[in-house]
Amino acid sequence: MCGQVLTMFLSARFLLQDGLNENSRLKMKNLAAGIVASKRPGYFKYHQDNDRVKQIESQGSLSSLAAEISRLGDDLTKIDAEIDEIQQRLKKKSEPPKMDSLAQWVAHYGKVEDPNPDRVTTFKKSTKIYGGTKHYPSFKSSATTMKPGLCTK
Repeated sequence: MCGQVLTMFLSARFLLQDGLNENSRLKMKNLAAGIVASKRPGYFKYHQDNDRVKQIESQGSLSSLAAEISRLGDDLTKIDAEIDEIQQRLKKKSEPPKMDSLAQWVAHYGKVEDPNPDRVTTFKKSTKIYGGTKHYPSFKSSATTMKPGLCTK
């Protein structure tokens, strides 16, 4: 049985109005009343199990349910152990491969393809020319404009 079906099955057995939990509650209440009544003369009628509870106990289904719950608990323990093992593997830091040259890097990671032109940082010489005067000749600007991107070529 899967866990959800087992839960519904147990709920039907234990939690209904005439289920096992209610029967146990009535027995405990009746025993407390029986203790008080035992100091008085006469006969006290103790609580008797209802037909549904008698049927459940006579079939022995509670022991098979307990075994099924135990099996599901073992399965959950195994799953928890697997989760812990995976988390431990993920926590371990892996050593980066040792590389002494660009050729080794390319061999390990592959050749870098040309990136999108918008992602590359570009440098462009200024085309501005400053005008001269009678005493000084005109000259080009030595400035360079940088358009930043995610990588530099």
